[in-house]
Amino acid sequence: MKDVRQRWYLGAIALGVTLTTIGLQVTGVLQLLEWAIWDTWFRLRPFENRQVPVVIVAIDEEDINQIGRWPISDEQLAKLIDHIKRDRPTAIGLDLYRDLPINPGHDHLLQVFQTTPNLIGIQKAIGNDTGAAVNPPPVLRDRDQVAINDLVLDADGKIRRHLISIDQNGKTMLTLGAKLALMYLETQNITPHSDESDPTEVHLGKAKFNPIDENIGGYVRADIGGYQILSNYLRIPGGIPTVTMRDVLSNQIPPDRLRGKIVLIGLRAESIWGDRFYTPFTTNTPDTWAGVEIHANLTAQLISSAMEGRSPLHALPEELEWAWVLLWASCGTLYGWTARSLKRGVLGFVLLSGALVGTTYGLFLLNWWVILVTPALAFVGSGLISRSYRIWHTLKLTNYQLEQTVQARTQELVEKNAALEQACIQAQAANHAKSMFLASMSHELRTPLTAILGFSSLLSHSSSLTEDEQDHVEIINRSGEHLLSLIDDVLELAKIEAGSTTLNPTQVALPVLLNTVESMFQLKASSKNLTLRFIYPPILPDWVKTDEGKLRQILINLLGNAIKFTQIGGVTVRIEFSECDDNEAPALLSSHSASSILHIDVEDTGPGIASEECDRIFEPFVQAMAGKQLQKGTGLGLSICRQFIQLMGGDLSVRSELGKGSTFTLELPVQVIPDPELTSLSDSKVWKLVPQSQGYRILVVDDQTDICLLLERWLTMAGFEVILATRGEEAIAQWENWLPHLMLLDIHLPDLSGYEVARRIRTAWQDKIRHAAPVNSAIPDYETVVIALTAGVLKDNYSDLLAAGCDDVLWKPVQETTFFTKIAEYLDVAYV
Repeated sequence: MKDVRQRWYLGAIALGVTLTTIGLQVTGVLQLLEWAIWDTWFRLRPFENRQVPVVIVAIDEEDINQIGRWPISDEQLAKLIDHIKRDRPTAIGLDLYRDLPINPGHDHLLQVFQTTPNLIGIQKAIGNDTGAAVNPPPVLRDRDQVAINDLVLDADGKIRRHLISIDQNGKTMLTLGAKLALMYLETQNITPHSDESDPTEVHLGKAKFNPIDENIGGYVRADIGGYQILSNYLRIPGGIPTVTMRDVLSNQIPPDRLRGKIVLIGLRAESIWGDRFYTPFTTNTPDTWAGVEIHANLTAQLISSAMEGRSPLHALPEELEWAWVLLWASCGTLYGWTARSLKRGVLGFVLLSGALVGTTYGLFLLNWWVILVTPALAFVGSGLISRSYRIWHTLKLTNYQLEQTVQARTQELVEKNAALEQACIQAQAANHAKSMFLASMSHELRTPLTAILGFSSLLSHSSSLTEDEQDHVEIINRSGEHLLSLIDDVLELAKIEAGSTTLNPTQVALPVLLNTVESMFQLKASSKNLTLRFIYPPILPDWVKTDEGKLRQILINLLGNAIKFTQIGGVTVRIEFSECDDNEAPALLSSHSASSILHIDVEDTGPGIASEECDRIFEPFVQAMAGKQLQKGTGLGLSICRQFIQLMGGDLSVRSELGKGSTFTLELPVQVIPDPELTSLSDSKVWKLVPQSQGYRILVVDDQTDICLLLERWLTMAGFEVILATRGEEAIAQWENWLPHLMLLDIHLPDLSGYEVARRIRTAWQDKIRHAAPVNSAIPDYETVVIALTAGVLKDNYSDLLAAGCDDVLWKPVQETTFFTKIAEYLDVAYV
């Protein structure tokens, strides 16, 4: 029942659009558009290779200039006809009005008329916009050698119909082109005859002609007086053969040029506009046709149709035109209903529109004129309406289904709500566990790094080291600092994925950074018998502004991978600089007036990477085949590097070929700093207590013996009194007995947490104050400063430490300068 209703609606759309478009056609709104299509088809139709027995003797502009007058005299016209008669043409058509004498030579012309039985003169039988009626020459009228030369003009002034004959005073008068054609065909034993069942249908040799109706082929209530047919213009290369009047009079044409042909004499001079007309081939004024050319073309059409079977141009009856419109309205309706997507809809619309246009043009080539504009409107209109109906119907159905779905899922959502809440709790627990894991890993990794960096820093102050040993210590320091940076960046992978990683642009000594990285990998390359070359540009900036830690990690990751996967050959690092427009600089450089692009290529002679792997190796946890075979790495390094570079405004790409090595290219915007602000301290300076501050006591609490020894060494060298504790209870007891000025308190202790130690110390201090007041007991004039030591990465715990009683926090691994700078905020210590 539902399908039947839909089919009824679609049928109603097709029928309604058909009636509407036919209504538009009947009102004449579309008539000019249909004629424009008609003209286009004629201009696109290919040429016909036909020989026609028709020749035009044209009186052109040069002839008139030689004669010096218009119209030409009877004497000149008589001479022209005499010359043509000499070549014995089958018929002569005189497309010139000669109802009045034009002396001199009128008697000579009358004699020619009387002695030329195959000469046909003209008369204008119907007065209209093109001129009043004109009588024929009396001599020719009396001899029944007259035809009419009336032409049928459409509303836009073009000739698309040919008049074959009219009834005048009970007598049938043929047009000039028709009369000449019948005279020629009679010599070929071809005569016209009518069918008894349809007197209007005329058979002429191999052709059959029917008069047009007033509403066919895009016409609306056309004037179809007389016997009219659609003009099926014969289009041959060069047009109807033509000679000029002066050629004939001067015997410049061969005798057989006119022999046995139909010769039409007429005017073709452009200066005399009254005899020029628009046709479907006319696109501008110079393209207009002379009247004699139109009559000659009709003569050629009739002869070609009768003798060669060239079909006249037919039009569909009005009822079939309506069926044609209904067909395309139905196509549009069905397609608008069935199109499933915009892309398919547009494609189908183009294809169907092409089919309509192609079919119409193809039928025209077969000499059938079928309207195009009206069915095209029906196709588009019905398609849009049915598509709109489909959308409305789909929305209505979807709305109903949504209502049903909402009702069906309401209970399901209620049931799942509890499960979602439970899942949320579990997710929060998992996130907390992840945070705790990161904190624990950070503590376990950072704590030994504190000792490594601290003692290497102490070694760097030693004056007994050789120059090479001093370089080695510096490399240890830098490597340790990089290891710390690497740990921080790996632990912050979650921050990268969450988009919370930030940049820390600083002044970077670029040559020092590159030399350090080169030194770090020279030994490793040499151990594998590989060459490691750094190729520097002629001029390398001393200082640039960028994120040094991230750049170092990127370079070390790329070099580490290159050396790890290369077995034979070596690794080459090429450094280049190029200018960068201000508009191309990243946000961190936007405040500077000039910037540059740092290009670094890391090229190896390793196994290479397959092309299909090059697009994926920058994804997290993805390794190339070489890495999988070595079973080394997590697949995070390149992913972190690319994300860092993109955050810094640059890009990281790879070019590789299996068996021929790989080249990783780093392009990074940096700011060249010509005059850096140097803030580094001299290696000869050390931290010392100021003279008036001797006797400060500091309690160091840490369960790591190495950390305790390092801090004790630093503090002792500065002049502090130091006591060590490795447990929480021990720290509280030491505080009770010694009352230090400052306590360095590790948060992760084996028995009590640093939070608990700080709280108990603060509580004990408050108790001392309360109990000392009644008995006037002496208490110190200072309260111990508590600075927490932590290796955690969750720096948002800072507020919790302060709430527990800590005054400040130092994050491990702590460097010497940072360490004493923090202490100097609370105690009198200076760098001297």
